Amino acid sequence: MKKTCGVVLSVLMLSGCVTTSERIKALEHSNTLLSQDLSTAKDNIARLNMDKNRLSEELDECRRVSRALEKEKDVRTKEAGDIRQEIRDFMKKQILALRDFTKREELLDYIGGELLQRPEISDEGLTLVDLKNPMPGPGSLVGLRGLFTSPCKVKLVILRPLNDSSFVVWESPIFQIADPGAKAFDFDSDVAVEKGDLVGYAFEGPVGVPYDRGTGKTLFSSRKLVLGDRINPESLNGVGQNRAYSVGVVGMF
Repeated sequence: MKKTCGVVLSVLMLSGCVTTSERIKALEHSNTLLSQDLSTAKDNIARLNMDKNRLSEELDECRRVSRALEKEKDVRTKEAGDIRQEIRDFMKKQILALRDFTKREELLDYIGGELLQRPEISDEGLTLVDLKNPMPGPGSLVGLRGLFTSPCKVKLVILRPLNDSSFVVWESPIFQIADPGAKAFDFDSDVAVEKGDLVGYAFEGPVGVPYDRGTGKTLFSSRKLVLGDRINPESLNGVGQNRAYSVGVVGMF
């Protein structure tokens, strides 16, 4: 009995030694793997730090180049802006000079009644429509001319015929004539007209231009024409009187 117990005890002790040895080997193997992983991680960290430093240097270089490009862009933008402004100023002067040149009386076409002293004066508040002098072709009107016998206020309208009617397609500001005499007024901008367009002269108060009978075809109405109005010129007053007024427009056709 005692011998049997001793054998069992020896077996148990031997079994315990084998288990501990295997655990130690497993731990050593695991430690080796961890050491390898740590070494690899350190290598990766070192490489990442190197990449970070390189990228930081590249970023700094990109920022430097970007700042330089921005400065060059600002300089070029300013130069281009200065050149554009110089061109605009030059073209503006040329356009104004050309416009002033074309407004010389000897270069302009006159459409209307001749600026003569005439014996008769109209009533107040009339709109005159000149049917004898339609626009001879497409072109531009630049101003009003008239021989005025008294102070007055007048507005121009352009009438465009369509079928049996004419439509007001443009109206000017009111021109105020302070004293008698031959007067010339320029529009703020040229007015485009088409062949056949008619001119109307809408007076507020006295009709300050004289007329005579027999050489013209100016009809009249007390109606105040405004932009968009439609009229039938043949239905106006003065049919058969053949009135000619000392007023007209100038332009180029």
